[in-house]
Amino acid sequence: LEFQGTDGFNRVPASPPRTRRRQRTQAPPSGRRCAEPCVSALHCFLGEAKLRSFAAPAAVAFASTDEEIQGRSSAAVAWLRASQRLADGRLDAVGYLEAAWHSTSAWWLRPAAYVMAVSSGLFIRLQRGTYTREAVTEVQVQNAGLSKAQGSEAVAALKRLDLPFYATSATWVNTPLRGLQISGNFRNNALEGDALDVAARLEAQLETELGRRLRVHILRTAEKQQPSKGKPSFELLVTDAPSSAPSLDALAFSLFTFLVVWWCCGSLGDSAFFQHAGSVVASGSTLPLDVVFSLFAASEAARFLTARCCQVSLAPPLFLPSPQLGCLGAFTGFSTPPSSRSSALAVAAAGPLSMAVGSALLLAYGSSVGSGTEVAVQASLIAWPFAGLPQSCDSYVWAGMQGLLLASLALMPQSPDGRVIWRCLYCKEVSHTVSQVASYVYPLMGVLLLSQTGSGWGALVFWWAFLVANLTTEREAVPIEEVSEIAPTVRLLAQIGLVLPLIFLAPHPLIG
Repeated sequence: LEFQGTDGFNRVPASPPRTRRRQRTQAPPSGRRCAEPCVSALHCFLGEAKLRSFAAPAAVAFASTDEEIQGRSSAAVAWLRASQRLADGRLDAVGYLEAAWHSTSAWWLRPAAYVMAVSSGLFIRLQRGTYTREAVTEVQVQNAGLSKAQGSEAVAALKRLDLPFYATSATWVNTPLRGLQISGNFRNNALEGDALDVAARLEAQLETELGRRLRVHILRTAEKQQPSKGKPSFELLVTDAPSSAPSLDALAFSLFTFLVVWWCCGSLGDSAFFQHAGSVVASGSTLPLDVVFSLFAASEAARFLTARCCQVSLAPPLFLPSPQLGCLGAFTGFSTPPSSRSSALAVAAAGPLSMAVGSALLLAYGSSVGSGTEVAVQASLIAWPFAGLPQSCDSYVWAGMQGLLLASLALMPQSPDGRVIWRCLYCKEVSHTVSQVASYVYPLMGVLLLSQTGSGWGALVFWWAFLVANLTTEREAVPIEEVSEIAPTVRLLAQIGLVLPLIFLAPHPLIG
């Protein structure tokens, strides 16, 4: 782009800068190609709604007024504008970043300015959007698809004698999913057969009447509405049909989080920042990345294979960095709903339990045989099993201990997998209550026991609370039907998994 004058950026027409690329006579550098993954990650993280209430033109924290911006050089103005567009969530932020890249004549300054602009824009955007967690309004939901106004149409469509369900009323709900909650009665012996066929029949009827693709869930009613004796009662939850294909934004953000985790794992022993932040790896030592990531890949492979067997599509995983351990696992959500509680339970428990089993095998092999490589451990009490490690331990022992810790964190009630397990084993009311209690009690324990455990355990507690609060979605994995009972083997394995957090995440051993 050609700029005129010292403040030429302010003279650019209202059209986005990216629309004027054809005026160049030479191929542009890789500024735009570098910017697009970051902007894609930003939109994936914040969702498609873009939180338009925060999209008003406003300068970033270090340039709050137009006068302050105009008092700077043209290159500084370009980078400030680009960071501002990122903070506002504008789609033309890529073009502004590209323009700022070209306006900087010093080639060696471009990467540093680019990193600062993107980082500041992301930080301010997170402050505006993520922490507020503004709920999607009813108008936005109506524009997106199914709306509250269609409740009467759905009830009228299900008042037919030839259908297995007779509807009486419909209300709009936002939890566990946004959609229509339809109350009514199932006809005699309607649910004694295949509940999935019943849901598919009702789904076809509603799609015909409402003229859109829908998903019908047969869910148990609230615990207080259940009859004291006899069979449990059920209701319908009608939502828009989810898309099974992951978006490019989700894939880009998943790749971005993986690169961050890889960098954290490789820098634990070399970075002074991580050493001051409580890294368990001593200075000059390195993590056994091959063993740790092999264990992690095996657990995610077990999850995806289980999902494939249950005919469930999963979202791209979000990898979780840690200044103490390098990696704290991943959050993997459901793209399509599981067919039953057994399927949801199997998919949610497959990853953590397979990691726990693999970690136990690594611990046994490393303690008896050994791998020949060692990891220098720094004294930092993040969990009581790590306090028993020697200053120089075998890499297999280290990987096994870290794997048990990651599996325990994934099975906590406020974690995505833990919420699914609690909901399937008990009910949605119990799952919500236990998740809320654990979200407050776990950080509170970090504060109360800070004098006894030091900053290591408390830092892990607060970092995990931060990740759960900012990287998990409010969309739950709701089965298509909750009529069928859970297989006894799956129930037993899930109940065993719920004990792991109590054993390995305590600051001191429960016994002794």
